[in-house]
Amino acid sequence: NKNTEKKTKSDLCVWQRWISQDQNIHETRKMEDISPERLDILLSPFFMRLRKQDGEEYKPQTLTSFQGSFDRHLRQTGKILNYRRKEFSKSRAVLESKRKSLRLQGKDQKPNKAQPLSQEVKQLV
Repeated sequence: NKNTEKKTKSDLCVWQRWISQDQNIHETRKMEDISPERLDILLSPFFMRLRKQDGEEYKPQTLTSFQGSFDRHLRQTGKILNYRRKEFSKSRAVLESKRKSLRLQGKDQKPNKAQPLSQEVKQLV
């Protein structure tokens, strides 16, 4: 799917930008060349500190989609990756904690979500 390919490429660009700008991380290898243990260590602060270019937080489901894009990319490059493996327990825990924190801040709101009809409206219909 072209949209999936575009999303994966975009997410990898975000990863590269983040990893090259973070002063505390000294990693120049491509994602697919990093060991699962090291990648878990790198993904933890990525999920915790990642922001949009304007400084705003990403929505919780967007952070999860980054994880899916990385998984897809690594599988396509021949590096089989499964985020359920114990090697990724730290980054999974950080991602879930970050998602929960964002939901509690109301970042998971869906303004266009259909609202149930009130009793008054149901009676009119």
